[in-house]
Amino acid sequence: MSKHEVIDINDFKIILNHNPKSKTTMIESFISSGFINENKENAGISHLLEHLVCDGWKRCGSKGCQAYWKKRGVLMNASTGQTTIQYYMHGLKQFSTEMLDYIVSISINPELSVSRMKKEIKAVQNELMIHSNHPNMGLYNVLNGMLFRIEGLIYQDDMSLQLKNLKKYTIPELKSWCNRFYGSGNMIFVISGNFSKKKCINLLKNRLTKARPIKVIPKYSDIFKPGIEVKYYQNKNVDNTTLAFAFHSPIYQRDMEVFYIDFFKEFIGSGIASMLMEELREKKQWIYNVGLDNYTNPYGSFLVIEISTKNKHIKNVVKHTLKILKKLAFGKFKESYLEHVKKAYMVSHYETCQNNNFLTTFYGNQYINQIYNPDEKPIILSYEEVAEKIHKLTKFNFVSFVRKLLIFANMKVAYQGKKEEKSLEKVVLNNI
Repeated sequence: MSKHEVIDINDFKIILNHNPKSKTTMIESFISSGFINENKENAGISHLLEHLVCDGWKRCGSKGCQAYWKKRGVLMNASTGQTTIQYYMHGLKQFSTEMLDYIVSISINPELSVSRMKKEIKAVQNELMIHSNHPNMGLYNVLNGMLFRIEGLIYQDDMSLQLKNLKKYTIPELKSWCNRFYGSGNMIFVISGNFSKKKCINLLKNRLTKARPIKVIPKYSDIFKPGIEVKYYQNKNVDNTTLAFAFHSPIYQRDMEVFYIDFFKEFIGSGIASMLMEELREKKQWIYNVGLDNYTNPYGSFLVIEISTKNKHIKNVVKHTLKILKKLAFGKFKESYLEHVKKAYMVSHYETCQNNNFLTTFYGNQYINQIYNPDEKPIILSYEEVAEKIHKLTKFNFVSFVRKLLIFANMKVAYQGKKEEKSLEKVVLNNI
């Protein structure tokens, strides 16, 4: 069984997944922030700051950090999400201590300059314009407004607003935003693979002991909107209609059910034998594929099922999708189906669970989503324990979980296409 070790330095959690047989090292910082802390006036500030921070290490020099690490064969990147900002790099074990030095430095005390800001504004502009051309971006904007009560989450995919806001940011404003969220009590580090534990811990103690504490961390409740809602977004540039079924649920990182979500996706997802694909594609030939997305944060979980179809099939796809989901919620499926989905899940699980990238994200998400529970010891499972829980999952427990995940009384249905289906809300209400 794999072991992970946790140390605490100045209210920073550091997770060590040491594997002396590995040839590489993965290092990542997780900051509890992101779009959720923004509003309409500064939507996108976290993303711009993320770009600046990646080059906020003096040792990179004038050519920038991408060039510095490219010479060492190290892969580096960063991401801004709904409730987390992540900086990560993956390289050969010989660079592990230097990579840690970089990640710690940019995460707690990045160098921010006007010249770098001007350069990164152009990079962010290009990135936002690429995203704005995504055929479903308008649909996602509508869905965000239906799902969330928090301004930052509502505007997380509003590319035009973020492009507009980019023009007004200043270095003092970005530094102030950095100081609000980048510090002890709001951040964890994860190191996976082959590295010198002694060297890494000494470096961490040296750098983190004097790091500034984050004194006031915004916390939220009821980030999701209640009730059933159906909305249409007109997009004359697409031939098919895309439907998005969204469910938010009170499933938190501390709950075992959080690990059942991926298993549920195997049940209904894009595999040819999954329930939705078998019914809607193989039998009815109404659709081509099913997309699923899920997100767990400190405030709960949500699941989005995305299906594209021709206009003439909209009502039938909605009716049959809801029919299948209700069958699951009421346990109307054979136990043998549960067992063969378990086997498919295990293949995927064991295929990925030993690599450093997986381990870093697997443990990092568990800890960062419980960072606001300081009085409670976090509940952390290993990938072996998750596999064992899935292996022992009974039909009764799975159905109980499905009813917690799919709360039809709070379901949102957003769809886009050239033509609105006037009576779709009635169809939805009559089929739940």
